[in-house]
Amino acid sequence: MVVEDWSEFVHRDDLTRRVMLDEYLAELLAPLVELVEAQTIVATHKAPLLALVQPGDEWWQWVQGSEPLMQTGGLALVRNGIVVWARLDWMS
Repeated sequence: MVVEDWSEFVHRDDLTRRVMLDEYLAELLAPLVELVEAQTIVATHKAPLLALVQPGDEWWQWVQGSEPLMQTGGLALVRNGIVVWARLDWMS
């Protein structure tokens, strides 16, 4: 699985809430849960993300845009208050 990096587009002001990786992936992938076992889906998506993490890093959800039908968002890895990696997970 390729892990794209959107960090050049995501800034600290875009971070909306700190998240636990397992919970974030379970929520994001919820529509697929009925098709296959949830743990398998989460594990498949989690492994390449864990390779990016260093001690002390935090996962954050990010959102850009003030209009509900004109927003983008996703997952960001924050290290020492700086977004070091991000991905785009949705667009409205």
